[in-house]
Amino acid sequence: MTKLTTPKSILIGFALIALSIASIPYSNLIVPKAYADVAGMDYYDLKSDYDFKKAVKSVVSLNCRAQGSRIYC
Repeated sequence: MTKLTTPKSILIGFALIALSIASIPYSNLIVPKAYADVAGMDYYDLKSDYDFKKAVKSVVSLNCRAQGSRIYC
């Protein structure tokens, strides 16, 4: 069995990351695209949705602290 050394591992990892960043065809097989929609709503819909805002504020207030427009966790 071939032994994979640290420099080889770093080189392979770097190549995989570079491929996914360069958007070369089939790179999405390595790092797939992420879709972050909630109930079919996009950013602009969520921004104006009262229930979503309430849920986010609840989670943030339990786990983080807000000071002005900044959130610290």
